[in-house]
Amino acid sequence: MKALDNPDNEVVLDALKFLEAHGDQSVEQPTLQHYLKWSDHWRGHESRLENREAGELGPSGEAEIGKELVRAVMANQGGYRAPPNWTRPRFNAWERTPVRRPTRFIKKSAERPISVSFWDIGQRPQLALAQFTPGTMELLEEKIRQFPRGTRFNVYQFAETETRNQVLKQRIVKMLEEAGMDAQ
Repeated sequence: MKALDNPDNEVVLDALKFLEAHGDQSVEQPTLQHYLKWSDHWRGHESRLENREAGELGPSGEAEIGKELVRAVMANQGGYRAPPNWTRPRFNAWERTPVRRPTRFIKKSAERPISVSFWDIGQRPQLALAQFTPGTMELLEEKIRQFPRGTRFNVYQFAETETRNQVLKQRIVKMLEEAGMDAQ
């Protein structure tokens, strides 16, 4: 958490990516406080976030920090918050901020049935579960087990129907069923 106060944007971004991949509920509130402080700082100056320095290809470093703060709170591997408990009113301040990504995460988290999507294009399948992007099948299973038993999931693939993808889909469906979930 101390790295979030570092003056070097790259250090802050690395720390936020670590929190997204490995964070748990204990870092949610401090990370949220960093986001709200960041948002207050930029409120009224949003257009400056969209400007780039000469030679920069992507969004400004400050805009990236805002986006990664959102991801670290709302899409971290370690916690699952049911939408009614965390979208309103606690997070409504996010609607008025320079970074609009929270709205996308809130919508994704509220979809029912919950989507599990995948595509297998090489050594490691790309996975998504609602707003989360678990990096491995083991992390996907861990994330699934954070949902209440009986939760409905819809499994679909982003690729042509290939044998390898069908096997992966069957593996994900079995994982959901073994965790007591409703897989479609």
